Amino acid sequence: MVNSYPELHVDGKPFFVHSAAFFYYRAPETRWEPFLRRYREMGINTIDVYVPWNWHEPVEGKLDQSSAARLLQLAGKLGLRVILRPGPVMLNEWRNGGYPDWLLQRPEFKMPLLDVLEGRYPPLAGLAPTNSEEASRGWLANPTHMRYARAYMQAVARELIVPNSRNILFVQLDDDQALNRPNYNGPVFWKYMHTLREWLAEGGNDRPVFINPTDMRVSAAGFDSAQPQPIFALGQWYQQAARPEDAARVEVGLPLRAADYAELEFFTDTLKTQPGFPAMIIEFQAGWYCPADDT
Repeated sequence: MVNSYPELHVDGKPFFVHSAAFFYYRAPETRWEPFLRRYREMGINTIDVYVPWNWHEPVEGKLDQSSAARLLQLAGKLGLRVILRPGPVMLNEWRNGGYPDWLLQRPEFKMPLLDVLEGRYPPLAGLAPTNSEEASRGWLANPTHMRYARAYMQAVARELIVPNSRNILFVQLDDDQALNRPNYNGPVFWKYMHTLREWLAEGGNDRPVFINPTDMRVSAAGFDSAQPQPIFALGQWYQQAARPEDAARVEVGLPLRAADYAELEFFTDTLKTQPGFPAMIIEFQAGWYCPADDT
């Protein structure tokens, strides 16, 4: 503890995470190393990596995570730590939220074929921001999802996390869970989150796991004494002034406002309720879909 904050240590030394997202599946592999070296030059010491299930298993039964494995090996070679976000659902404006379309076309997912073909998110992923309890209930009640997602999460742990365990700081469970203050994150929600955690553990994961709520009121709820491992919270914060509707104002440059400071202070103090885990915000942004000329 330093000034009442838990302090993150890596290899026995204090470590402050300067992280940036890296979408390896959106860039040619020949460009990975030049991009990551640029990150290092900018002071980045950690990359935040989503792993899209549907990218690695486009055909049922043919899961190939070798490209993700090569990325993690490259990150290690360049001295970059990793925060891994394998899903099973990852939103991030990616087709079907990273969920395999060959699964979503099955009747138990209750998703119109047109929505699948258009790449929309699974219905329960859309429900989660307003009622994560019911969304979790739906996932748990779908044996097809439970069987396939379990095999996928076990494979992620076995093939990606275990070989690169020393280099991986944390692993996220699903994506955009426990969002929004009116949301209800009750016992069914936590049962589903701990089920995802257990699947990773079955594959050999020994890294701390987390969820990424927008509002960190749920941070202390992940510590269930009946569970062998806690679920931490790494929150989200987006500077409201930099959203597209404020584009005209952003052109002249906008500093943080008093409301921004107040919200960040509140979030930080809430995150400090987690025993033994540093206060961190996994999605901390001052922009959203910035155009190429936005410096």
